[in-house]
Amino acid sequence: GESDAQRLVSAHIRLGPKHTSNYVTLPKDALEAAFHCIDKALEPPARVLFLATDSPEIRLEAQRRYGSRAIFQNVPVAHTGEQHGIRGAPAVDDNGLPRSECAVAGAMVDWWMLAQASIAILTDASSFGYSALALSLYNGTLPVTIGKSTRFGECPRTVWEGHRCHGRSC
Repeated sequence: GESDAQRLVSAHIRLGPKHTSNYVTLPKDALEAAFHCIDKALEPPARVLFLATDSPEIRLEAQRRYGSRAIFQNVPVAHTGEQHGIRGAPAVDDNGLPRSECAVAGAMVDWWMLAQASIAILTDASSFGYSALALSLYNGTLPVTIGKSTRFGECPRTVWEGHRCHGRSC
């Protein structure tokens, strides 16, 4: 059978744009494409999903779709780039309060857990997931990368910001 690492699928679905860098929210079609890729990765019933997301709604949808096979932290969201104040992005939560240590620690746990999986589905143009998977990129395993234009049924294995291997999916 599969090892623990082989049974773990990780997904980083970054919606934004609340607090960092004014990222554009992924459109509904791209979200459905992401869930399709997660569905495919979870086809062996023993596999489980670790989900890192900045969206409570995405957590609920994953729980609805995958039940106990979906694992995620129930901690406040902390965007790790927000300390820079890029384009006016404040280092505060939805209530205007400074981020807590719990939220920042939760982000670091998410980052570490993303790195443990043998299969990863990442949001394009967010360095959080890519940096967690830096080692696997050198081992020839590229993550599935969901961008704003990813269509349902596509699960492209690409590197940061949609650059593909010689114009094709890797």
